Amino acid sequence: MKRCIVSLVACMFLVTGIWAADGVEGDAGKVVTRYFDALGGLDKLLAVESLTATARMDAFNFQYDLTLHADGRFKMVEDNKTTGFDGKIYWQENYGLVADLDESVVERYEDNTLRGIFTQGLIDPAGKVKSLDFVRQETKHGKSWMILSDLDENEFGKLYFFNGDNGLLEKVVNIIDSEDVGMEKTVEMYGSYTAAGDIKLFMSMEITSISDGRRIIPPLVFTDVKLNSITDPKVFDKPVPTIEKATVTKGMIQGKVLGVSGRGSLIINVTQDVLDTIKIQSGMEFDAEIKGKTFRFKHLDSINDAASLGSGDLISLFNDTPALWLVKAYVGLTGEGEFAVGDTVTIKKAE
Repeated sequence: MKRCIVSLVACMFLVTGIWAADGVEGDAGKVVTRYFDALGGLDKLLAVESLTATARMDAFNFQYDLTLHADGRFKMVEDNKTTGFDGKIYWQENYGLVADLDESVVERYEDNTLRGIFTQGLIDPAGKVKSLDFVRQETKHGKSWMILSDLDENEFGKLYFFNGDNGLLEKVVNIIDSEDVGMEKTVEMYGSYTAAGDIKLFMSMEITSISDGRRIIPPLVFTDVKLNSITDPKVFDKPVPTIEKATVTKGMIQGKVLGVSGRGSLIINVTQDVLDTIKIQSGMEFDAEIKGKTFRFKHLDSINDAASLGSGDLISLFNDTPALWLVKAYVGLTGEGEFAVGDTVTIKKAE
């Protein structure tokens, strides 16, 4: 997903009779302007200050509610987890615990904005249209494309594929240099453009890795889209915690189970700062006692560090949430006992 908006952009009339947004020149400007016109017009897009919608991903039986503002603020509400940006701080609430997002994961949320998503980042927070270069016009498999680009000198960036018949942006190829996998190419597909108020927006999208065929985001469908419907100015504010964090006494953490995931993992009220007090770092082990049973977990900073795990391996990680997850790989920890919300968990560093 991509970036956002605010004030009206001045327009100029080209000799060809096509309106082009200020700052976008030549053939690329005509293509972008035609796209905005197909959505209802740039002025109407810029008049949208907020949007609410429900997003559904049937592949994982997953659903969340989105609240987006043109200035970049957002809130994303899932089961037992809410992520947001109040204009200054990226935050997350999980089972009543609240924490600022770690800088290492903020990047994945930076484009979760009204215009980042629904204009594919072609309008910035100040309401200015992104400058693109015209690449070529081509026809493949009977379909005409107008292709624009923002590739840099190293050939990293994006290629934008606009439908030559109706002007709509239907495909974006993203070429990135990732620390995890090196150079990677992904393709974002957009479809089901549908009227929402005075404008038209895509209502389905998916992202696939061209490099290895992975489905990064399976088909995602947006429903119940409402424009300019936010009435509470505090909707994006970081919430107050409703659950007490675990405590530490004589080098031992005393916590409790907040939730049990669908795959049998335990979510407990241990936050990163609490775990830091007993000096547990990635790769280190600790013992956790739950209902009279003791388990030894290996702590990991990220799920990306778990590639070599075998079935039944015990790990802990924050899973990009404020609360610590206790996991038995692939099979679930609940097979070890009848664990439930409220159970006491005692943690100490492994000797």
